[in-house]
Amino acid sequence: MPSSSMGSTAKPQTGAMATVTKGLFQKSLRDIITGIRANKDRQKDYMNKCLQDIRAEVITSDIRTKAVAIEKATYLHSLGFNMNWASFHVVELMSTQNVKYKRVGYLAATQSFGDDTDVVLLIPNLLKKDLASPNPAEAALAISCLGNIVTPELSQTLVADVYSLLNNHKPELRRRACLCLYKCFLRYPEALRPSFARLTECLEDDDQTVVQAAVTVLSELAMHNPKTYLPLAPKFYKLLTTSSSNWMTIKLVKVFGALTPLEPRLAKKLVGPLSEILETTSAKSLLYECIRTVVAGVTSQEE
Repeated sequence: MPSSSMGSTAKPQTGAMATVTKGLFQKSLRDIITGIRANKDRQKDYMNKCLQDIRAEVITSDIRTKAVAIEKATYLHSLGFNMNWASFHVVELMSTQNVKYKRVGYLAATQSFGDDTDVVLLIPNLLKKDLASPNPAEAALAISCLGNIVTPELSQTLVADVYSLLNNHKPELRRRACLCLYKCFLRYPEALRPSFARLTECLEDDDQTVVQAAVTVLSELAMHNPKTYLPLAPKFYKLLTTSSSNWMTIKLVKVFGALTPLEPRLAKKLVGPLSEILETTSAKSLLYECIRTVVAGVTSQEE
């Protein structure tokens, strides 16, 4: 009958329809930031309510809704709200084929994963796959994330994959690989010896950003054991006399500050370049490192 059909109860939304509806009414990250600013008197209550909504949204099968939820959880994590409960969902985003959503997952992992995160055991193969990806964006995401969350186990498993990127045709990936290797060496020192020769070759790379990355890594390593890096003094000296980057010059001057006490001839060799820097630079940080090196290294040799 027409009258009975008009008065019947509507069926509840299920499946794909419910997912679409949830996505339509889902708050964006911008909405949450606006809401936090608008609720100055009860920000904590507002953020707790947002966190409840995020927990409900993140279990969806819709990848876009999940990505927005993780994006919001990552922001709240930066404000002090723990997101360890979302670790598995972060891994799901990291493994998606869509780079846009993969980026959200990798950012969340970078911000929230640590040595005690259980799901780190699930990601070595995922990182290995993305490090070898022909898409530079995927490889860059993986290598940046690894540098921040590396554990001894991850370093041992993936250091060879990072090392292989030193031969990549993209300067950006070679630069990232240099910096990531340093983090791997700290957690798995046995990887340094087989990687050392290729890393020093990066000092002569055609791209200056790669050279600067190699100088940064080698200078930090030299602080721990200067004697091992004395054979690199000629290369460091050449870079010091040709560098146009204050950042790289600071690193090189700092290295020579550690090397000059071990090699008396270096002190005389450095007088010219250091004098020129002291007379021409306006960078206070560079002046400081030059004076420090002169006081600690050069003057001790003169005595």
